[in-house]
Amino acid sequence: MDRLLRLCIAVAVGCLSVSASLADSPNAGVDAKLQGVLPIVSSDDSRHAFTPDEMKSFLIARAKAEKISDRLQRCLDYPDPPGSRWTHESVAAYCRFRLQPVINRVEMKALLDGGHAADIDRRLTEWEHQPKTHPEAFWRMISEDFVRSDADARQLLEAWKQQSPTSAFAYAASSYGFLQEAWEARGGDYIQETPRAKINAMETLLARAEGDLRHAIKLDPSVALPYAVMIESGIMLGDDASVADAAKHGMLASLPSLPVYEALALAAQPRWGGSLTTQSNLLASVQTNAAKNPLLVVVRAKILSEQLGLGCYCSSRQEDSVYRTALDQTASRTELFDAGESALNDGQYKVAVIYLSEASRFDYPGVEEKLSVAMAHLDPTLQKSH
Repeated sequence: MDRLLRLCIAVAVGCLSVSASLADSPNAGVDAKLQGVLPIVSSDDSRHAFTPDEMKSFLIARAKAEKISDRLQRCLDYPDPPGSRWTHESVAAYCRFRLQPVINRVEMKALLDGGHAADIDRRLTEWEHQPKTHPEAFWRMISEDFVRSDADARQLLEAWKQQSPTSAFAYAASSYGFLQEAWEARGGDYIQETPRAKINAMETLLARAEGDLRHAIKLDPSVALPYAVMIESGIMLGDDASVADAAKHGMLASLPSLPVYEALALAAQPRWGGSLTTQSNLLASVQTNAAKNPLLVVVRAKILSEQLGLGCYCSSRQEDSVYRTALDQTASRTELFDAGESALNDGQYKVAVIYLSEASRFDYPGVEEKLSVAMAHLDPTLQKSH
């Protein structure tokens, strides 16, 4: 898969010259390709531990932002991690992505019970034409309420398809629901350790996902979510051609889309058949397309956090530097929470306070308890700053 995926990413970036590297082994010459793309952490890395002055300034600014009642304005006014390079464009886009009003599961049920599926499609269509105020609204809606599969979710998705048989949104959402059911059916074991019954259940659900995603693409090929579902489905099935085809079409479909890039970040991991070279190419694509869709910047932290092992709970004398490297640009609330939790478990309380605060900024559920623990372990002189 890696050879095909690297080529598809290279085409989308417009960097056809890197296709010459496909003759190499996955890691051959990778250091040269990563220069200027992947930060290298060394013992003299300038991204040192957070200083007392940095912490004090951050906590004062944080306390000021916490007094703002408007959730979006609070997010926009929140301080960035000290010394980071978070841009206004990417922060504003992610604040709006996380905090925009969307149709939640309760409202969806009420609309469908009343036979008003058309209202769901109408609002989603309107939001698609307002990318600055409603960035990736469909993905925000589906990834929030349908990331866990259950009977109620499936009932809603089937009702939506039935009431809106020409809705690409409905079929795309249903394909994503089947994908989540397939992941749960498969379980977390290595495939060779997974019982055949689980594999059969996974394959059945993925076949249903493919039927819906193909229909969604037929209805509207510019809706990005089906390509992301196809990428993850291909990963699970070991279908290299499907992953590469979805990568090519998904990256070239209308506006570069967050769900497609997040799926590609998964496919680019060495554990799923990717390589450091593939990750480097994907980072280059993020950098190229961020001007069109600033939300893509958060994919950078997803890739680097996996590369640098931020969730491994293993301590290192360079660990502060590793955190600051991986999260140097705007990151998603999941990466921020995972980094903060890892630092908290390792007793790095200043690091934990910074990144758990940022997770709170982006409305990560349940973060406040861990943040309070980290705050309580700060030096007393710093505790007075918040």
